[in-house]
Amino acid sequence: MAMSGLFRIECLVESRQLGQVLIALAGKVKSMSPPQPVVETPGTQVKGIELVNLLAEWIKQRRLHAITPSHAREFLAEHGKPTGSYSYILNNAREVGLLKNNGNGQWVVVASKKRTGTRGGVPRSKRDYAAEYRDRKKRERGATTAAKE
Repeated sequence: MAMSGLFRIECLVESRQLGQVLIALAGKVKSMSPPQPVVETPGTQVKGIELVNLLAEWIKQRRLHAITPSHAREFLAEHGKPTGSYSYILNNAREVGLLKNNGNGQWVVVASKKRTGTRGGVPRSKRDYAAEYRDRKKRERGATTAAKE
């Protein structure tokens, strides 16, 4: 059987890059089927805090008290994510209070419950403790003056 000199290529492209890929292929391909959207699976749409919640469940299942970057890579591989982004998941877990870095390559598990990314409805970095204390004192004063009347 003789080779025709043609090759078939199939690829998946993110929606934000689809236009650039079509422009790059224009004039260089003999025929092309029209682009079709791919239905997202739960494994492909998980990111950010949802991924941290999955990490919390994963840690709880394995009864780990500390994890290393190799554990994070294993977790990401099991969930179909690139293993090179292990530091991203570890830092997100630290920011929401799931892990604490002890400085020698291990991350200590502080709590393994699900996280929402906020505390009291306000992101942790934006929380105003002085205002909360002041408001609590006002409520307490208001309750005591109402009780006296």
